[in-house]
Amino acid sequence: MSLPVFTAVHVLLGLVGIVAGMIAMAGLLRANLLRGWTFLFLAMTSTTAVTGLLFPASPFRISHLLGLGMLAVVALAVVALVVKRLEGRWRTLYVVTAMLTLYLQVGVLIAQIFKKVAPLAELEPTQGIWPLIAAEAVALGAFGAATLLGVARFRPSPIHLA
Repeated sequence: MSLPVFTAVHVLLGLVGIVAGMIAMAGLLRANLLRGWTFLFLAMTSTTAVTGLLFPASPFRISHLLGLGMLAVVALAVVALVVKRLEGRWRTLYVVTAMLTLYLQVGVLIAQIFKKVAPLAELEPTQGIWPLIAAEAVALGAFGAATLLGVARFRPSPIHLA
């Protein structure tokens, strides 16, 4: 597979994961475990992280560290959801890891948009990195608030866990 095709597949997996994650997060905030969207989100995020690690790069980069970290966070979310069935503190751990995973995906998307979309990429020489930092800060604040709200609200009924 050529590098441009591999890149397109990687990006598509990431975008599907973000959309599925947003839908799963909306369910989570309504105390509803949307199983299909949740598993699609976790699967696509894992696959995106793995494909990101497969890009040819000779020195170990921050992107590799981010990919490995994302895989570890997704693994914790899966253990909390599937193995521990959201019992006790595992419910909170699930909410935090799912939200962190989605934030990391969105954070990478924001960074790539500022790098690849011409009008935003042209901001750097004139305004420096501040617009990117502001966008990332807004996303961090939104996901931080959503995580706190999710921890408070997400108490799925046993029927959702079956």
